Amino acid sequence: MRYIDHDAVEKNMSSRLNKNSIFKWIFFAATTFGLLVLAVLLYRILTQGFGYLSLDFLQILHQENLKLQELKLL
Repeated sequence: MRYIDHDAVEKNMSSRLNKNSIFKWIFFAATTFGLLVLAVLLYRILTQGFGYLSLDFLQILHQENLKLQELKLL
């Protein structure tokens, strides 16, 4: 009794391997493109955002945070 037709499986194997290879490269290219776009967006956010930051702002923010923590401890 044969449950699997090995001849039919081997006949379809080459087309399945070709499809696998094609789709693997398509998904790899899409993933690479998505990571590249994310890297460009992150770079633009960082380079354009540094102009809005100032050391005084960060120090004031830190001092306000310390005052709030002192009030919670009291």
